[in-house]
Amino acid sequence: MGRDRAAAFRFRPRARELLDELPRERPESPGVKVAEALWAHSQGEVGAARELLTSVVAAKPELRAALEQDPDLGHLMAEP
Repeated sequence: MGRDRAAAFRFRPRARELLDELPRERPESPGVKVAEALWAHSQGEVGAARELLTSVVAAKPELRAALEQDPDLGHLMAEP
């Protein structure tokens, strides 16, 4: 999606609709919550984004390092 995926959501009118379809297509994927975190971040809902990422790491601790390195979400992984 490019360098700033969170910003991209602001400009894609169908983004929310696609996000709503993700759980039906990939119900077990942690990517669903990561995508929701990107959406929340793009809407200025930093706390919600952080909560979603925390739940991803709780379920899949092995994803922590990748999320910490993420250019859009990594800063949310640090303690507030």
